[in-house]
Amino acid sequence: MEIQLNERCVCSPRTGRGRVTVKCHTGLVWVTRAGDCRDYLVSEGEEVLVPRGGRMVVMALETSQFMVGSGNRRWTLLPHPT
Repeated sequence: MEIQLNERCVCSPRTGRGRVTVKCHTGLVWVTRAGDCRDYLVSEGEEVLVPRGGRMVVMALETSQFMVGSGNRRWTLLPHPT
């Protein structure tokens, strides 16, 4: 699922309780998940595997575009139009 957020906007994608991958195309996002004591900063070009847990919340620290997918998924990225 591809998501775009403006700076300081928040979303809580429905991800189920399994592992989730967050890949940031542009910007910088902060990711947290219930049941995981760590928080994650994901910047442009980076991805993070978020462990199993409860509800996940993503906040854009600057205008950002990112993808959220199953933790088992292999990413195939296409050039993003600017």
